[in-house]
Amino acid sequence: MTVTSRIVSDAPVQEQHNITKSGAFSTVRPIAKQQDAGPSVHAVSSKILDIIFEYALNKFSDSKERLEAGRPKFLSVVGKFVATSTRVEMCLPAFPFKSANKAYKVFGILPDKAEEIALDRLNTMCIRIGEIYQPGAQCTIISDGVVYNDLLSIPDRDTWAYGQALRKLASDEGFQHISFSRIRDLVDIPLPAELHEIAYVANATNFRRALLNRFGKDDIDIEKEIEKDPDTKMTYLGYRRFLESDLKHIFPVGNGRTANAYRRDVRYLAKQMLIRGYAFAAAVKHGFPNHLRLSIHQSTGEHKISMSLLNTRTGFTTPWHCCVALTATGEWTSAPKGEYLKDPNMEIIHENGRPSYFQEIVGSNEPDQKSEAESREANSSDSQSSPSLTELQRPVSSSLTAADRERLAELAEFMMSASFKQNDKLMISGRSGVDEVPDCNANELRTVAWLKELINVVDRGTGGYNEEVAGVTCQRIPVNGVQQLSNT
Repeated sequence: MTVTSRIVSDAPVQEQHNITKSGAFSTVRPIAKQQDAGPSVHAVSSKILDIIFEYALNKFSDSKERLEAGRPKFLSVVGKFVATSTRVEMCLPAFPFKSANKAYKVFGILPDKAEEIALDRLNTMCIRIGEIYQPGAQCTIISDGVVYNDLLSIPDRDTWAYGQALRKLASDEGFQHISFSRIRDLVDIPLPAELHEIAYVANATNFRRALLNRFGKDDIDIEKEIEKDPDTKMTYLGYRRFLESDLKHIFPVGNGRTANAYRRDVRYLAKQMLIRGYAFAAAVKHGFPNHLRLSIHQSTGEHKISMSLLNTRTGFTTPWHCCVALTATGEWTSAPKGEYLKDPNMEIIHENGRPSYFQEIVGSNEPDQKSEAESREANSSDSQSSPSLTELQRPVSSSLTAADRERLAELAEFMMSASFKQNDKLMISGRSGVDEVPDCNANELRTVAWLKELINVVDRGTGGYNEEVAGVTCQRIPVNGVQQLSNT
């Protein structure tokens, strides 16, 4: 079955299967008979692939090696387009729906600035390819939300709303190198040419059933697939991580649900997602046989190119799992909404009448001026801000060894002891014993040494967002001590 992909135009977003003369919609065309691939074809194909690799996932130490492992295969795919002087076609299953964790991760159910940045990044990649290769490039986004949404307690209507808003966003921003396809294009179900919300929602279950009936494998042993296939294992572990975070507010631990039971159920859902993912991947391969396959999942790099949709310094690279913020230096960052809400200098910016992103406001951290983000944080159950010691109280992300944790526990226990206030010795070395920890109430350099000892234990190489976190707070540090600390 040949799949029709839809180019974004200025016209209202519609689902249509006809091809207009104006080129408002494009069809996946069979590759013409390939000419003999000479050096020029290889050279151009290599340059195109180099551009695509610049937008690939680069968060891991071996990212470059993984990309190079798949280069021969990817060059072969791109080379078929170049040899026939046709547009380079890519497909990316992605942009399903906003995270189920609206409490901590995202603003709501609709796309925001994070999606805009991601779409712009893909569109820019295609533009750059067009600058060195006249036929240009096109990226078709295959919305996969309805494949998985029921497993994550996401309503079918929310999935539809997200997809429609995403198409409108691409149209409004003029992303002409982005097109869209739905699961309805991959399965044979009689539907109206123009698919509207009611028909979509009414057939959502039919889409999933048809997908599994046509492309699923009844005899698949997903446990063995996880064990033997590195790509499957990496995807499975990724599913487990985000499911555990996404569903904890929907299915909280307690009231008959233990933490172990919750993790067990998360593992079950992750495996169900893999089973459906196998069927979906087969459907994509069948519907887009000649396209260069892109992915948002970490992989070995041999079969698909893992893409980074948000090119920020953090590990949050998919816009439906986080928010973005514009710093005072003009840099975009990405993180869960809850992390930005903790920063009193971050202000929520609205677009089209709804929250869209955060922006760092310089010089707005006076005690009597509270930003919207700060106010929200004050209302949350875990708010622990102090205007005068904000930076000192912010948790430090750290990879702690067992010895570090034991040392930190000893220091914390000592802080609570009566001898803590009575101790008046000056710690000479950062490796002193607990009995040499100085009095925190002293206003001499011993305050600095005491804090440094804690920092030495906690700050053992900052880790990523998914690593253990330890924090230190002391609200009885005298002003003199704080001033000395800041000058040390």
